[in-house]
Amino acid sequence: MKYIESFKKHMGKKMITRTLAFSMCVTVPVSSIGMGWYNSSPEAFAAVKNSYAINRKAVEEQFSEDSESNVITFENQESNEATFVETGDESWDDAKTIKVNFTGDNSEIAAGSELSFTMVINEDAYKTLGAENNYIKLEAGFFQADNNWDIMVKSGYPMFKQADFNKNEDNTYSTNVKMVLEEKIAVFYSLLIRGVGIGFSGKVQFSNIKLTKAASQPSDTDESIVAEFEDKTSNEVTFGNEEDWDNTLSVQYEGTKGKIDKGSELSFRMVISEEAYKSMGENDHIKFEADFFQADNNWDTVVKSGWPEFKPVDFKNDGNGTYSIKVKMPALDSDVPVFYSLHIRGVGTGFSGTITFSDVKITKSSEEKQYVKITEEIRQDKTSVDLSNMAASVKLADADATASTKALAAYLLGLQKNGQVILGHQNSTFRSVCDDGNTSDIKDVTGSEAGLFGIDSLALAGKETGKNTRQEALDASVAAAKKAYEGGSLISLSCHMPNFTNSKIKKTGDTKYPYDFTECDFNESKDVTPCADYILEGGEYNPQFNAYLDIIADFARELAKENIPVLLRPFHENSGGWFWWGTSTSVESYQ
Repeated sequence: MKYIESFKKHMGKKMITRTLAFSMCVTVPVSSIGMGWYNSSPEAFAAVKNSYAINRKAVEEQFSEDSESNVITFENQESNEATFVETGDESWDDAKTIKVNFTGDNSEIAAGSELSFTMVINEDAYKTLGAENNYIKLEAGFFQADNNWDIMVKSGYPMFKQADFNKNEDNTYSTNVKMVLEEKIAVFYSLLIRGVGIGFSGKVQFSNIKLTKAASQPSDTDESIVAEFEDKTSNEVTFGNEEDWDNTLSVQYEGTKGKIDKGSELSFRMVISEEAYKSMGENDHIKFEADFFQADNNWDTVVKSGWPEFKPVDFKNDGNGTYSIKVKMPALDSDVPVFYSLHIRGVGTGFSGTITFSDVKITKSSEEKQYVKITEEIRQDKTSVDLSNMAASVKLADADATASTKALAAYLLGLQKNGQVILGHQNSTFRSVCDDGNTSDIKDVTGSEAGLFGIDSLALAGKETGKNTRQEALDASVAAAKKAYEGGSLISLSCHMPNFTNSKIKKTGDTKYPYDFTECDFNESKDVTPCADYILEGGEYNPQFNAYLDIIADFARELAKENIPVLLRPFHENSGGWFWWGTSTSVESYQ
């Protein structure tokens, strides 16, 4: 009881509802803002004010005094009247599409430029979008020569349902649209905006139309491109109802035998036929993995990048009987000392056919800093947490729960009853933009540490703390957690455990710490090789699993000495198929 009162006093003084969050927060009363992996609450978004890190050079160039010259405006225009199909597939036939045309100025338009406009419809047209599955989808096509579709640069494909429109005073309905160019336009000859969808009938008024030019970027040079490869078509494949890594589409390229630095990025365009496109159902997908070999067929030293997924809705219609999408694989999280060869492999569901890979290249990472000087003033009138509904005592399922654990449970339940949230930041006290962890980004902007400090077992094992030994990584992780707690943060531990069959796990020969996990990163948690059934007691990989759990236990034990409780998040997102503990693991294995 006394500890709960002490906890309330500590948290009442130090815990506040934060004004900013960049990354991950746990659920219940906790929400998130940031990279898009978690759902975010309206309260969390309302708390953010102009604090995102942005590129300094882009600010200087795009928002200088002569920025007006970087904007092309167009006259308002009303589309033709169109009636979309009621059910089934969208139709790109002229008779069933919305269309407006605009004349270009023959200038060069850099990649990253933004087309924006307001789309207005009348009340009758608005009502045609009433059915749950009805929508309008837009495409912006930039012609570089008169009616030459072969070199058109396209941007798309945002979708708008009835709920996305707002009612205006004149009983019309409108929504604002922004579309960003992924490719450079050498000569802006004209612009064609087209709309397709399901169920809509009527006209669309396009107003406030402008094209805001991004600063021109230098073209790729030999210094920025590590390697370029010729176009190749994969083997023909037919995927079943589940992913099967024994049934993959693939292409292979010879490497340069030189070094590829960490942070480098593989990109390519994949093109499929209309028949292959139609082989996929709405929820079917194609998933890619890039394997960078350092020796001939030596999988032990492969550096992997993956695993983006693409559904039919992600492809754009090229207008010539093919569908395509531009792919950027996640940046390499480690060096490739000797680039022997590259294998691109694909798995998925439903797809049948071949894939042509074009514009395949590896580019170096940019070293430019991605931040600007903080201009937002720190709030002095910080909002205190309401502890009025914090229980004096709680009963948990674990009869042996410590007093600090019970106090944390009471605190969180109290926040939930009051409808309050805690905003947080992953790795906040040992990673930051300006000085790599001496201060935290959240404290720089708000004046206080995050309400929730997230750390992952990847830090405890070494990868995210940048340490080379088990003890160094553990010490750094404990220090980071203590620093966060003293600053008023709760501690959350997520667990991106490696697939315990993975070859990056090395034997040490040490009886106390028999396995080394310092080389394991996020990719090993996404290795979906069957694992779960082999780590249970008596299983082949149970010793590796136990050794990893020992690291987590040691971390918790060190914090327990200071009465610091931890929110443990093992096997998170297990309803998805991207981690080895996800949908590839059976209910029986969990039981």
